Amino acid sequence: MVGLGGGGAEGEAIADRLENHRSPDPAELALKKELAEKLLAAVEALSPKHRAVFVLHAQDLSYKEIADVVGCSMGTVMSRLFYARRKLRHLLRDYQAVPSSLPPPEGRVIPTSVPPKGR
Repeated sequence: MVGLGGGGAEGEAIADRLENHRSPDPAELALKKELAEKLLAAVEALSPKHRAVFVLHAQDLSYKEIADVVGCSMGTVMSRLFYARRKLRHLLRDYQAVPSSLPPPEGRVIPTSVPPKGR
């Protein structure tokens, strides 16, 4: 058996692996499961036309590819996607994170205060 107290580099590596290997938090798992169920129910609540466009877009198809698959124009695809997202935002509004609790998108800096406009 390897001791973790003063086992040099090997002991430190084992201690690091044990520290980084945590069991999932049951509350977090329950919340993720609930969110997944709500998301599935919300997507199923979309009209068939909106659902088709949303699902195809989620599978990384381009607007052109989606238009070809569903047999409509790219403008119609963009419109259906807009309204599908809007409905999903409405249906999932109770699960939206507070914007300030999220990290900024990669490469973007979000100022903590807005500087006054210069004259």
